[in-house]
Amino acid sequence: VDPELEIVRVAVRSAEDVIGIKPRRTVCMGGLDTRFFQKKGIQAITYGPGVQEVAHMANEYVRIDDVLSMAKIYCRMVSGLMGVELS
Repeated sequence: VDPELEIVRVAVRSAEDVIGIKPRRTVCMGGLDTRFFQKKGIQAITYGPGVQEVAHMANEYVRIDDVLSMAKIYCRMVSGLMGVELS
């Protein structure tokens, strides 16, 4: 995904506003649903909470604080894409 796409810029800015760091961007060559949107020309990214080292394992977990921060980031992303800036 082009890092200059609006959805990417809004996601990065939203994460920086909420958690104070720029999210790490990677490419996933797997079974993510975003591929269906992208094939139809719809801008799409996958972004969520969690630690990659425990993802998709028997004892996978996500910290509650990370889920709450992610909810705030999602709110900022939606408002940013709608042209409404949150304070």
